[in-house]
Amino acid sequence: MFTFLNVGSDLLLKDFFLPIKNDNIKPKGGLWATYQNERNVFFNEWVDYLSIKPYILFYKRQTKDPFKIPATFITLKENAKIFIVNNENTLNFLIKYYNDGKGWIDFEILSKDCDGIFIKIRNLLNSKYFDKLKLFAVNSLILFNLDCISYYQKANIEIAPYDFFDNSHFTDYEIKIQKQKNKIDDAKYYVFIKDIIHYLSNKNISNPDQISTIINTELSEQIKSLITKLNLEYNYNKENEDIENLLIRKLLHTI
Repeated sequence: MFTFLNVGSDLLLKDFFLPIKNDNIKPKGGLWATYQNERNVFFNEWVDYLSIKPYILFYKRQTKDPFKIPATFITLKENAKIFIVNNENTLNFLIKYYNDGKGWIDFEILSKDCDGIFIKIRNLLNSKYFDKLKLFAVNSLILFNLDCISYYQKANIEIAPYDFFDNSHFTDYEIKIQKQKNKIDDAKYYVFIKDIIHYLSNKNISNPDQISTIINTELSEQIKSLITKLNLEYNYNKENEDIENLLIRKLLHTI
């Protein structure tokens, strides 16, 4: 229960972490992950889902290899306070004591008492709330803070190439987890990143492609500087595109 896979980046920084925010049914922000057995690197619920519906990959770009996806293998602390929703009774408890006033869960209030929530939707297929639960797609862990993580390991998901447009076809993949265990440092680049986000916010743009254009033109030098700092500190030798996606997520407060 203590190991999970977060897909989309192989670097966890508090600088890019988004506080949880209520938003209709699924909250925005936090760190999302699915359970991962380290010994079974050929299966993950979310990667299975992405293999079937690759168009939802926020990090898939024309200049990147869509069949190689960065990820982080997360080990939680043993004392992490994770609220597990695995039956109707636990779900009813949440809705009763952490109600958003609209008949659903107030994740923001819950985040004051817990480090995260693990929703096992496969245990709730007959729930009266399943119309809402099905939006989570798979069993989902949502962390409200990064302090409950003991350490993380960089990972890469290698998907066997296949035709994205052939919905009847499914492919194989392997999750390759590095051995090195990394701690999550306190925020170091908060002011630097805050200035970039503030600049983008003043543009009042919500289209990811337009934001990407600004990042690659008006902010190109600042992004290069940030990547240099991350490379020196964390050996994070990535292309601008990876940082773009993290900045866009933070600006738009998306998962």
